[in-house]
Amino acid sequence: MADIMENVAGKLKISKDLLTKICIGVVAVIAVLCVLKVVGGGGGYVKPFKAYAKAISKNDAKKYTKTMSDDMLKYIEEKKGVDDIEDYYSDSIDNTVDAYEKEYGDDIKVTYKLVDKIKLTKDELEDLNDAFDDDKDWDFGEIKKGYQLVFKVTVKGDDEKTSYFRTAEVVKVKGKWVDLRELY
Repeated sequence: MADIMENVAGKLKISKDLLTKICIGVVAVIAVLCVLKVVGGGGGYVKPFKAYAKAISKNDAKKYTKTMSDDMLKYIEEKKGVDDIEDYYSDSIDNTVDAYEKEYGDDIKVTYKLVDKIKLTKDELEDLNDAFDDDKDWDFGEIKKGYQLVFKVTVKGDDEKTSYFRTAEVVKVKGKWVDLRELY
């Protein structure tokens, strides 16, 4: 290994010590990125649920609707028969916050931890694509990825706190991860 380092250092016209430091730095950066990926709770597929938890904690529907494209929001408005999708989600979040406050006290905070993810099978993805192909109201494009996620959700208010498990199916539609229940 030392011979390789000396050979590379000679060809690059830098000292062996500098090359060693550069290699250590590269390895450190890669290690930090790997740790951040693991600690961060995974990939973009968690975004819809993360946004929903933040929206409830901050009582802000805009945080949740930002996870969806404009054409997806329009589709959901049409499917659910609502005039303003942000108002719809705002009302939904208000109702959720009210129920949580009644049960757990004021100043609700919702946190989550991803405890499991199960990749949707090819057959499950084909079934979803077939179902959405039948819907002529919107072109979903092809769904190539999807997961069933299991979260431990903790709701904490001024008076009490509780935890429960929730599953969510998320699929990637037109480049964005979306909670599948929003599309029905």
